[in-house]
Amino acid sequence: METTVIPTPTAPKKQADFAVDSSHELAALLAPSPNLRDRWLYLERSLWEMEAFPTAALRAIQLRIAKLLGVPGEYLPSVQVTGKTDLEFVHLADSFLFDVRSITSEKTEEIRNQYGDVGLLHLMMCLAIYDGIYRVVSTQIHDVTRPR
Repeated sequence: METTVIPTPTAPKKQADFAVDSSHELAALLAPSPNLRDRWLYLERSLWEMEAFPTAALRAIQLRIAKLLGVPGEYLPSVQVTGKTDLEFVHLADSFLFDVRSITSEKTEEIRNQYGDVGLLHLMMCLAIYDGIYRVVSTQIHDVTRPR
């Protein structure tokens, strides 16, 4: 059996050694927990530095996830999607959110053939981190607005 080693970002073991941009749309949400905030921002930054999958497609996926989860505008990225985006990747976000098992092995093999193992990882990282953080946003927003 062959093993493929894929470079993945590793969470920093100490306080982030990069400037935390307080204007980042999610920094304020995570501010009560600086360790979590810094590690999440580090992971997000790692995602955008990988460049193994088309950035326009990842941004479109990010926006699709936010839309599906009802994320308010102040938490949406300020970066605009530029370039043509293949709708199949946007629809992949739907599959990931509603039934991750609906993403077939044939589909992942097709992505792997086109973008390699690192490209597939890059895509899955995008799906996972924005699914997670936007669910946190949705939970926080709904929790705050729920009558007591």
